[in-house]
Amino acid sequence: MQSSLIKIGTIVEVDEKKCSARVNFKNYDGMISGFLPIIHHCTGDDKFFKIPKLNEYVLCIFLPNSPELGFIIGSFYSENRLVEDIQTSHVKFKDGLEITYNEKEKILNIYNCKDINISCNENLNIKAKNIKIESETFKLTSKDSEINFENENLNIKNIDLINSNSNITTEKYTISSKEDLTFNSNNISLSSKEKFNITSEEDLNLTSSKNINLTSTKDINLSADGKVNAG
Repeated sequence: MQSSLIKIGTIVEVDEKKCSARVNFKNYDGMISGFLPIIHHCTGDDKFFKIPKLNEYVLCIFLPNSPELGFIIGSFYSENRLVEDIQTSHVKFKDGLEITYNEKEKILNIYNCKDINISCNENLNIKAKNIKIESETFKLTSKDSEINFENENLNIKNIDLINSNSNITTEKYTISSKEDLTFNSNNISLSSKEKFNITSEEDLNLTSSKNINLTSTKDINLSADGKVNAG
């Protein structure tokens, strides 16, 4: 059997807790290694963790004086697993999740993700020229929230706002719902410099333990096919 400090093989078994794997070296009489540590970018205070999948090609290096001791340096692309677009950086997972970034177009995409959770201890700031959110349902929960829109219309459909103190200000205000529309807060303050329209195809409920303030320099319209409740 030939001996070499550098070998190419495929992953046959993984130990995720120890971040190691066994490798099958077909060109060395089908020899299967012991568990070899997998090299990562960093493993100290900053950590990066990614384990190669079964049957994935990897490059291994072994110590000259102890040929049974070695490391998995990393994986590489074979001829049948080439990247489709070399202009775009890719991160792809087996379950279908894909993250891409095109440097030329400066576009970052995240596809096929079930849930995304972002948590921070202090401030979360989102800044863009245009922001578009599409959803079957939208829920905003906050102890104290304020939404300000300048020189634009605000159109909200099927939205549930639950806050301790809610303030929304815009030039024109339109809220519509195909089912029940409910505002529930300690204080509700809605202000528009022009027209103010709230419409529901079923019940419309405005509930506050303290004050409800609806302000407009022109018209205020509250309409519902069912009941209109304010209290």
